[in-house]
Amino acid sequence: MKKILYVGFIGKGNLGDDMMWDVFHDMCHSLFPNHFLIHTYTPGQKVLVNDYDAIVLGGGSIIGGKYLDILTKAMNLEIPIFVWGSGVDKLSKKKMNTFLYNKETKFNNILPKETEEKLKKIIPYAKKFGVRGPLTQASLEHLQKDSEKYTFISGDPGLLLPTKEQSATINRVEENTIQSPTIAVNWGTDFNRIYGKDEKGLKKQLVKALKDIHLQGYEILLYSVWKRDHSILQEIKDELEPDVKVNVIWEADQNEMMDILSKCVYSINFKLHANLLSLAAGTPCVALGYRFKVYDFFHSIDLPSWVLSANTKTLYQDILTHHEMQKKYGSDMIAKYQQHRELYKKQLLSILNDLKDCLYN
Repeated sequence: MKKILYVGFIGKGNLGDDMMWDVFHDMCHSLFPNHFLIHTYTPGQKVLVNDYDAIVLGGGSIIGGKYLDILTKAMNLEIPIFVWGSGVDKLSKKKMNTFLYNKETKFNNILPKETEEKLKKIIPYAKKFGVRGPLTQASLEHLQKDSEKYTFISGDPGLLLPTKEQSATINRVEENTIQSPTIAVNWGTDFNRIYGKDEKGLKKQLVKALKDIHLQGYEILLYSVWKRDHSILQEIKDELEPDVKVNVIWEADQNEMMDILSKCVYSINFKLHANLLSLAAGTPCVALGYRFKVYDFFHSIDLPSWVLSANTKTLYQDILTHHEMQKKYGSDMIAKYQQHRELYKKQLLSILNDLKDCLYN
């Protein structure tokens, strides 16, 4: 019986991280022989690494911190490692701009020194090292020799998210609730650890923009992908009402949420994987570039113009501009997403096929 350990931020109520684990689990069961087990690991849990035949660093912004400790243990035990679309995050805007605009790097370290020292050993050891996007790839290049590039862009595992039909009733929001043109809005908090460090100001501008959009004949649907964001959504709901009638999805799995999003005109999203849910549902999206990872993903699918800067005092106008933009180019956005999805699907599946070969050949 082969045993795989999937490493990620699992079981914490974060829909994005949990859905990538679901995708990994389902893909393995469709590709592999029946005789295998997959267990999950999140830093802080106890685990006997030598019980496993392979370790997979899964989707999410987890190239760093204690996630690398488990990979180091596996490497020291000569257990195969696979990196499946993981990403780097929490780099400063200044560092990010060196990658976006091809500026000469003048930093002592792109990543924390301890992280870089671990990665210098892990990267060449890994059987496959697929990363989320071009900015993560750029942040790791200086750790590799020019003649030996081990990392490659595999895309975010959320790109493998399948669309499924669901029932009519979801969290007491009836399917026929969405009768008028509706804008879905995911919002939340990172406790002000965002570019610009002004969550309060951004929320104020968002509410103002949504009121204007409502006056154009659109309904507003708020939705959460993480329980810790509920209080922020409640604040937005309270600030919109009674001028705007608001529906809220407090909790749903990825398939339920895609079913709802597929009925919306477009979505505006704080959290990264809310955008992937929207795109998988065939619904255009506008993303808040609150951290490095958002830019990383949208550059990976060649759609950076759909990212709104969080380091701005003009979010109100930026939202209204993109409201008009999606009317003209929303279908083009979905077409480009589908094009890149097919490209990265091959890369993500190649990692799983190599994992299969490693285990069974």
